Amino acid sequence: MASPSVPENTNETLPPELLGALLHKLGLNFDIKTNFDGLTRVYEAWCTHVPFDNVRKLIALGSGDNGLLPGAHAVDFLENWLDHGTGGTCWSSSNALYALVKSLGFDARRVAGSMRDVGVPGHGSVKVTIDLADWLVDSSMLQMYPMPLTDNYFVREDPLYGVEIEPGDGQHLIWFATPPYNDLFPCRLMLDPVDHDFYLERYEISRTRGPFNHHLSVRYNRDGIRTVLQGHTRHRMTSRGLQSDALTPDGLCDALRDEVGMSEEVVDRWVKSGALSAAFEPPLVPPAPIAGRPPSRR
Repeated sequence: MASPSVPENTNETLPPELLGALLHKLGLNFDIKTNFDGLTRVYEAWCTHVPFDNVRKLIALGSGDNGLLPGAHAVDFLENWLDHGTGGTCWSSSNALYALVKSLGFDARRVAGSMRDVGVPGHGSVKVTIDLADWLVDSSMLQMYPMPLTDNYFVREDPLYGVEIEPGDGQHLIWFATPPYNDLFPCRLMLDPVDHDFYLERYEISRTRGPFNHHLSVRYNRDGIRTVLQGHTRHRMTSRGLQSDALTPDGLCDALRDEVGMSEEVVDRWVKSGALSAAFEPPLVPPAPIAGRPPSRR
């Protein structure tokens, strides 16, 4: 795999050859306009091609690698996606998405928020400004459409990509749909902007603190289906509802290769790291109940 030791400026804009390869694999080209339609094209392509996952992180933690966590630099993240089909967790994937939209000429900035609205900046995301209006493109939520950040309450009713956005005190509380939860999941945007050093610091903190260091966690969108792999359970959400299935060890590896699109090499490394066995153990950090309710359900 590519070395994460790359120049800092590649976390702002990407080398032209890498950008061209990314656009090709995303089904895009260089004619992207820096307007809302252009941003929608780029974000939809990201949401349907680049998974949110902790596979490389589990490999690094299982091997005792004390260097930078995988994907900490945008080039490392994106080259591994091209070569192996891997994504990353919020700090690495947000940084890579930021570098992509920045390279295409969008007015973008990194921001930080709090998943579950617990008051701790444990989530990275990206805001893009178009004609003085801010839009959220989030590599973890994978909501398919840029989300408006205004002074007004916003709701999008959708069985797969429903979202409510609640402004207040200069912040926004995002309530978004994600399998397997029936209720919308909260994330409060708190810090705007933050830089790459902040992302690196928070990503390193997650090495010993966070929900993505033991159990497999993968989210991806394909052909009108939202899929989440949690441990060895596969949750599939369509417009008709949710289906959850327990997978065998072979079935889980097959899902990573054949459904998510990861390479044989990276799946083998994931297995050897002990992460396959861990997927069949109880989670070290069980998911807590969702606190609070979105405005439409209060």
